[in-house]
Amino acid sequence: MDRPPGGRFDDKYELLERLGHGNFGEVYRIREIATGHVFALKRIRTGSDASKMETIPPAAFNEIQAMYHLDHPNVVHLVDVIPEGASVGLVLEYMETDLAHLIANSTAAFSAQDTKSLMYMLLRGVECCHTQQILHRVRAYLHREAAPLLHHSQQDIKPSNLLLDQHGVLKLSDFGLATVYTGPEREYAHQVATRWYRSPELLFGSRTYNHKVDMWAVGVVFAELLQHAPLFPGMNDIDQIFRVMQVLGSPTWPGMADLPDYHKVSFPVFSPLPLETLFADTDSIALDLLKHLLVYDPSQRLDAAEALKHPYFLTEPLPLPYIQRKVQARNVSPEFSVRHGGGGILAALNLDMPFFPSGQV
Repeated sequence: MDRPPGGRFDDKYELLERLGHGNFGEVYRIREIATGHVFALKRIRTGSDASKMETIPPAAFNEIQAMYHLDHPNVVHLVDVIPEGASVGLVLEYMETDLAHLIANSTAAFSAQDTKSLMYMLLRGVECCHTQQILHRVRAYLHREAAPLLHHSQQDIKPSNLLLDQHGVLKLSDFGLATVYTGPEREYAHQVATRWYRSPELLFGSRTYNHKVDMWAVGVVFAELLQHAPLFPGMNDIDQIFRVMQVLGSPTWPGMADLPDYHKVSFPVFSPLPLETLFADTDSIALDLLKHLLVYDPSQRLDAAEALKHPYFLTEPLPLPYIQRKVQARNVSPEFSVRHGGGGILAALNLDMPFFPSGQV
């Protein structure tokens, strides 16, 4: 197997295996020569001299910039940045698996303590991002057949982007197109989250959202942990809104009628379902937290700091900084291709996306 080019890499790291690849880069498992520690190398092709800052793609530059400011036990650590000729290498913590894989391959539901611990770690990581004014979000691939040049990808909060290390510690990953939030007056693109975890304001086309879009996604992940299945698995954007309304009732939050896409489709009037009927085995304190996250009105949705103070985290069993369930490494072939499926460190690294000049993302 060819080694990634660049003398500096050869001086510090030993290549172990290629874990995956996409159209715009590869992921390797590597070992630091001096310590023997194992890391992941995310190698992104730049097409020009990566030692010159202006040639680094905006997505890679954003990831470096965001992760540089995020030093937290629940955020994947950026260890090193290595210019390698026509590519840039990001050396990251090596993570064993992701939450989506853990859910899909678990025959039993999470224990009450593991569920609480996962939520606690997730909220701590999100709180760190929001403290640094970073929205942790993703734009789904759009219009693949009709307009391939419109493909965008940004990071969001969903199980496949929440990684776990061998000790059961959950960490947020991939800040390739994380956005620094500068206030509600700035416009953003509304197609920013994988559909199932997309907040109502995004579904109705809002371009002036804030960090509360992340908190909706946190709530949907919480529901998925509780019922071991996605809460709102919409087949398209209209079906997504329909599914949300079936559970939460018709939305009536202030300013809703002013959202760009609100009047494009007429929906029946729905009454909200008691969440107790959907989560019959969940205690009332956990459901109270869920109800305060899955709120239509963003201004009434808990932020991460508020959620961490909820009584749910103050009652037995108390959360741990790891889960007790054994975390098994995913067996990934070196021939595995990111674009052909898979999650965890591979899917989260977004190596199948094109990079765009500044102002286009």
